[in-house]
Amino acid sequence: MSVLLVDPPCGSRVWEPHSEHLGLGYLAAELRQEGHEVEIMDAGLLRWSVRKTCREILKRKPAILGISVVQPAIKNTLFIVKLLREQGLKSHICVGGHFPTLKTEVLLEKCSLIDSVVYGEGDITFPLLVKKVLGKDNWKDIKGIGYREGESIRINPPQPLVENLDDLPFPARDTLPIVLRWGRNAMAITSKGCYGRCIFCGPRAFYQ
Repeated sequence: MSVLLVDPPCGSRVWEPHSEHLGLGYLAAELRQEGHEVEIMDAGLLRWSVRKTCREILKRKPAILGISVVQPAIKNTLFIVKLLREQGLKSHICVGGHFPTLKTEVLLEKCSLIDSVVYGEGDITFPLLVKKVLGKDNWKDIKGIGYREGESIRINPPQPLVENLDDLPFPARDTLPIVLRWGRNAMAITSKGCYGRCIFCGPRAFYQ
């Protein structure tokens, strides 16, 4: 398998997902449009344990493992990465999402087993990373990523935002049948960012 996109279990009832991870759905759709084999593994939605999640990842042996991380899932994410490496997984492991965006340097300091961090929106950055990693090209010059180089941490300049949202494909909705089977609602994203600058809200910091 080329790319496996994972939403890890949070271990928190407050943050248990009840619908699809549309962020991963958008990335999957973009990558499939470019001809890549992609699977979405929503371990949070499926209520999988950390060890069950690891077993399923190891079965697939992806070339690239992308993990979307929110703050309540960071402990589980780091444990998953540790277990996978101990089991010999050689995949390029990339993490992204709100927590990695706000704490890129901290995350790289805490976990040397992660290959790269995509900060900010991944619509441009992650497909570029996939293309270069699979093509065995130098990926360390891509805007919008952070990585370790020896004992040093490198954080590249930010990636420009997508100017025309109509350029993005509709998201892959692989996990929608699970959501509907449980009687939950389908979700939609109709905009990106926010016109407000509220100091207490995540999007303000995410887009700075």
